[in-house]
Amino acid sequence: MTISGTPVFSGTITPSALGTAALIQPVGGATLGWVGNVFQGTGIYVVEVDLSVMASGDQVTLTGKNQLLPSGAPEVEIQQVYAAPPGLALQPIDAMIVQYGAIWSITQTAGTLRSFPVAVYRLDAGLAGPVAKGTLTPTNTTTNNLLATISTPGVYILSASVKNMIAGDTAAIWETTSVLTSGAQENPSQNNPSGAVAAGAPTILKNDPIVVGAGCTASFFLKQTALGAGHSGVFPGFDWSITQLG
Repeated sequence: MTISGTPVFSGTITPSALGTAALIQPVGGATLGWVGNVFQGTGIYVVEVDLSVMASGDQVTLTGKNQLLPSGAPEVEIQQVYAAPPGLALQPIDAMIVQYGAIWSITQTAGTLRSFPVAVYRLDAGLAGPVAKGTLTPTNTTTNNLLATISTPGVYILSASVKNMIAGDTAAIWETTSVLTSGAQENPSQNNPSGAVAAGAPTILKNDPIVVGAGCTASFFLKQTALGAGHSGVFPGFDWSITQLG
């Protein structure tokens, strides 16, 4: 993996009003990899935002939206809130694995409107597409639904959308692998979402990256452990994607 010192975009972003998201993109939004308001580049990207312009009373929210599958639209994967003083003046919008489209934005929610210097960097050289992806619709609350099994050595990360969960829903999203080729399968990472996602909060959850060693395998699972009454017995769908990072 290599890091390019040349940003795919750099400039100053100024929100037009408190509470209104200002998109991080070139003027017009249709150049340098952007199609309309959606960035179409493939790879791992991080956005650096200079918050040193903030003063007492200011507050901002940095948001990253991502599209897990070829269909659909970007949904919130990252949301970070900062109040003045921000502690560290230079803050990233955490890295996102972009395959089908991304949107980044700055929303100033309090204080005096500021102009924020930003830059978007690509952190990899030629990230491959997802090794597996799809939409899982559970049929019960007891089955450990297998998403994929991978035996090719590498580093992998599982992302899943919980946008369709409602009150009363609970789920488990995890993987298993072994340290030794002869070892037992163990659980290195897990997310346990519960209930409906709050408005504006992230609906894409990422498990921790896991390493699959030579001669080892990893299995990825999603299980709905409780079904909310509001579904009337019809299970929701979960979009998911597994990406090889190296």
